[in-house]
Amino acid sequence: LPKDDDDLRDDDRFDEDREALFGSTSTRSTAPINPVVECCVSGLAYVQFLWIFRRLECVLALVLFFCVSLLVTGVVESYETRQHSFKGHQFYNDYSELQSSLELKLKDIDHWCLDGSDNSCPKCDDPTHPISRGEYDGWKEAFMRNVKLSNSFRYKSQDPDVIFMGDGFVEATVGDLRGVPGLDTTPAAKQLSMIKEYYDNMFTKSNGGKYDVLRLGIAGDTSPNLFWRLRQNEMRNLKPSIWWISIGRNDLFRTKCSEEVTLMGIIRVIEEIVDRHDGATIVINSLLPTANNSRMQLEGKGPRNEMWLSIKELNGRLKKFASRHDHVVFYDTDDILVTSKGAKKFITKSYYADKLHPNFEGYQELAKKQLAYIDHLMQKRASAKENTPTTTSGSKPADSTESVEPSESESSESGTSNVDTDYHEDFEDADDYYGYLKHFTEDDFLQDFNLYDDFYGLGDDDW
Repeated sequence: LPKDDDDLRDDDRFDEDREALFGSTSTRSTAPINPVVECCVSGLAYVQFLWIFRRLECVLALVLFFCVSLLVTGVVESYETRQHSFKGHQFYNDYSELQSSLELKLKDIDHWCLDGSDNSCPKCDDPTHPISRGEYDGWKEAFMRNVKLSNSFRYKSQDPDVIFMGDGFVEATVGDLRGVPGLDTTPAAKQLSMIKEYYDNMFTKSNGGKYDVLRLGIAGDTSPNLFWRLRQNEMRNLKPSIWWISIGRNDLFRTKCSEEVTLMGIIRVIEEIVDRHDGATIVINSLLPTANNSRMQLEGKGPRNEMWLSIKELNGRLKKFASRHDHVVFYDTDDILVTSKGAKKFITKSYYADKLHPNFEGYQELAKKQLAYIDHLMQKRASAKENTPTTTSGSKPADSTESVEPSESESSESGTSNVDTDYHEDFEDADDYYGYLKHFTEDDFLQDFNLYDDFYGLGDDDW
């Protein structure tokens, strides 16, 4: 220890004492501190301090944070719902009481496009006019395939019990995709072949089925495309007991038409069939559920499925329309393809190949339910026919569903023809069914005329 203050002025001695107490400063090294670790440790220490010495204030702060989070989430969700409610997958015109296609007015449409606007869907067509897709080779092949399938009944002078007509959902039952057979080695093609075989066995009398069902579908078709096929006599003069329509999803998701425009297109197809006055029952198949995520969720907490909201709104309108019209019924597939889990709804994954299309198992289940529903409708029609009062002098009731006697040309053998009668008959049909083409361009006329030529290409003399 220093004896007096003078000893403290001895710098050498002071250095020696410091080195003795603390060691050499030249050999000491300080490790760098990670700022992130320092912040985390400081934060944990601060939280621990608050929990020990300010526990009540800490609990109240957590409760306040939770309440504010709920409030902010609710406001954001409410804003998004209001933004997308479009004008929100809803429209205000009621078409359920409509009695004629003449009541469909384009000026009444609230918005044309699925997003609520009028100019973002250039492919959305006029739902009240027939539109061809003849510019696509596959579509023309599919149309001519359907014509040949229809002629197979016409040549036998018999009508199918049921006609399924629509888009790719129906075309898959004949094993094709836009007219191209799926007989190759891809997994999708194998599914199509299996679906075709199953439907052939279930809906063909010659294969042991209970009914003869004609299946006419083209993948990608919209309501105006199906309307065109009806006008072009794809199902030439056939009079089934039941028309089964499956159309609408391509209107929404391929051409981006609004729910209202899609509904008008479907109603126009229905009215075209009603104008045949054949007394048939018209079944409107519900639009199949569509997912936008791998969980296949439709409703409930989670990502909003805008496609399902559109489908649900449209199905509700179609169901209401069917309930207000005689001989029109609505068939809901949701009981088969949708599964509920509490407040959430999901597509039944085991019945779907992807987010849009049913797989073989899905088609199997749908076919069984469709057959049961056809049985129900046939029994109902038989009961109504029994209760219909008979008329005098052998005349038939006005609403009789029996087919008239085939003409001489129709009762002729398949593949044979009479030059004189075929010429006049076919020419008159061409004039009737192509008269509306005055509104089309020259290219459209030539394109449709070529389809007609292919249809009746039985020989130069016949034409």
